[in-house]
Amino acid sequence: MSAFKEDDALTLSNLGHRAPVILSLKDSIFLFAKSHAMINRPPRDVEIRNQHFSLKCVKALLFDLDDTLYFIPSGAQFIRYGEHLAAFLPSGEKEAYLKQLREAWNEDSPFKVGRAFDPTTGWFLEFDDHWSLKDAHTLEGKKVSKHELAKSYAAGTHEQDLEGLVHLASGWGIPTALGRLRGLVRDHYRKAYVATRTEMMKHPEIYPLLAPPEMKTFFKALSERGYILICATNSDTDDASDVLERLGIRTFFQKLYGEAKKPSHSIPMLKEIILDHNLAYENLLVIGDSVYNDLRDAKRLGSQTVLIERYGGQPLGFVDVRVWDFEGFIEMWGKLQP
Repeated sequence: MSAFKEDDALTLSNLGHRAPVILSLKDSIFLFAKSHAMINRPPRDVEIRNQHFSLKCVKALLFDLDDTLYFIPSGAQFIRYGEHLAAFLPSGEKEAYLKQLREAWNEDSPFKVGRAFDPTTGWFLEFDDHWSLKDAHTLEGKKVSKHELAKSYAAGTHEQDLEGLVHLASGWGIPTALGRLRGLVRDHYRKAYVATRTEMMKHPEIYPLLAPPEMKTFFKALSERGYILICATNSDTDDASDVLERLGIRTFFQKLYGEAKKPSHSIPMLKEIILDHNLAYENLLVIGDSVYNDLRDAKRLGSQTVLIERYGGQPLGFVDVRVWDFEGFIEMWGKLQP
């Protein structure tokens, strides 16, 4: 296969298959970055949100994988995932779906990381830091009035009171939410996700995994100091292991939880980690890019949490420390390490 060029269209046809064209790589980089305020983003310091946060009691670190240990700056994998989902739609709906997907990356779109899509109302919900319902927007981006919000949701509605929400914890949630509008189900999402991940591993020229150059040295130092290092991801186990190998850090992880089914299975997994390693919850530091998937249950159980918030907009009630990329986490560790 020839080298992938910036202006090549991100479609299955580039990989020897057939699919509709939606965006060039150049366009997807710009639109994804613009919609999540990643262009010319000023550097931000480490934000310690909990004044009692300390690394002194930490014995084990639990990391998420995607958008935590690395990221793909173009967001190409999210576009690709949407194209795979479009393949499950009737031919008459594919173009409309792809048009909606393209528009979802615009700056004024209601599809924002940190919101949740409610299929029962067709609205995008915003929550405060304690996950109580705050606002809602329509699919067209119009803010729902307080009167209309009160007609559909009881006062004091909490995220846990609502079933079937699609959380936009990252770019993966945007094609998923649009698919829900058109009747796609869990099996479609899983197949599209696996197909996208497979391509990500086969085509690093399209999907470069960007991570700090000092990452390997950092994990080596943690391992030599006796910290227990664990990775938990919703990706396939073999796929996740390959990613860690590409990053040069697989050997430092004592345990890899693939297909972890976060957040629905987070609590059983966390309890298993505590029992297997003879830890207390306060001995476990949990690091991830999604408050909903990675951090919320860990914080409720008593662990400390670090959010790597690449895109902004998430409720922060379960976050002890916020950094903006893995370099920020390394910086935080260097300042606070015991």
